[in-house]
Amino acid sequence: MIEQILQMIAEKMKLSHTNLEPLQAPMRNIIFFYNYKRYIDPQYETYPHKYLNKVIEEIQKVNTIYADDLADIGTGIEYLAQHSYIDDDTNEILSDFDKILFKVLPFQTNLIDTRTGIISYGKYYLARLKNPGNNKNINPNTKLIQTQLSKIVDLLSADYGTFESLCSVIDFLPDLINLDINKEKAIIFFNYAVDLLETKVYEDIFWNKYPSTFNPLITSLLISRASQKIKIKNLANRELFFRDI
Repeated sequence: MIEQILQMIAEKMKLSHTNLEPLQAPMRNIIFFYNYKRYIDPQYETYPHKYLNKVIEEIQKVNTIYADDLADIGTGIEYLAQHSYIDDDTNEILSDFDKILFKVLPFQTNLIDTRTGIISYGKYYLARLKNPGNNKNINPNTKLIQTQLSKIVDLLSADYGTFESLCSVIDFLPDLINLDINKEKAIIFFNYAVDLLETKVYEDIFWNKYPSTFNPLITSLLISRASQKIKIKNLANRELFFRDI
């Protein structure tokens, strides 16, 4: 039954891509097709790779107005390479991404979002650092990537706004803390985000104010994952207490 549902999703997504320009296709859809090809239906082998090649070709034509899309696409390309879906050298493919995003980030507002704001840039840079081939001997931009990540922490504000924004920050900052990138400030922002999100949940324990957003247990999961990455005093106990509440 699950395979039938996945097949239905795959067919609908395939049709929805027919009339789209390459950069309009969400990278997560391409990632879905690579996973679908590997685990469900090998007949989809040519489709995701063909579409990804179109996306990479279009990159040569874009400018800074597509920077947010580039961060999303670049993160996806690193994911595909690191999970052995593609064999391409990401340093070669993403060199144009790096040049554009390095120029754009200093002018970004403090919009916090995993796909269209500064967290999307952060996810891209983290993905670049996590690639085993991106060390100082191979990727000359490694130091610059670390500097950009540090700038992103500086660009964070105390006004996280939405539940999704808080989750984005709590999910993103532990990796920077673990990498010792702008660590002191990252810890301050992380603790503040956890405090604020816990307060939101405690004030509305049945989540009636936010019916369209995620279940509060997402908070517990994020804090639990964070406690496995970083050693902040009492974080694991805090997560257990929060889950009990």
